[in-house]
This record gives sequence, structure tokens and C-alpha cells, in this order.
Amino acid sequence: MRFSDQVAVVTGGIGGLGLSVVRRLAGEGATVMIFDVEGATAEQVAYQCRQSGSTVEAVAVDVTEEASVAK
Repeated sequence: MRFSDQVAVVTGGIGGLGLSVVRRLAGEGATVMIFDVEGATAEQVAYQCRQSGSTVEAVAVDVTEEASVAK
């Protein structure tokens, strides 16, 4: 697996291009952190990925807000 032992952070990872990136990186062995303002939806995506054996976690964060990122 190309990204084994690597961690990837994907912002906006619940739809479109972001979701494709999450799935690809997870499929290649990366541990993926989804950062998205839609925390509940991000958790659903992470859960679906984990069902196929990938290591994916979700964090509710608005990357446009410094306080949200710091938290």
C-alpha cells in the first residue's frame, strides 16, 4: 500500500472531490482525518470507510475560523 504509515488531512472531505480523495487515500493505506464543517456527515463518511477496513476519523471544524481550528 502506497500510503501505509502516513496520515492525511482532507478538508471538505464529505462530497465531490474531497470524498474521492478520502476514499483513494484510505484505499491506499493512509490514516485519513476528515476536517469538515458538517461534522455529522463527516462522521458518516468516516464510518462507511471504516466498514471497509480503512482508518478514517472525522473532526467537525470550520477551517475558515482560526478558533475552530485551534480547538
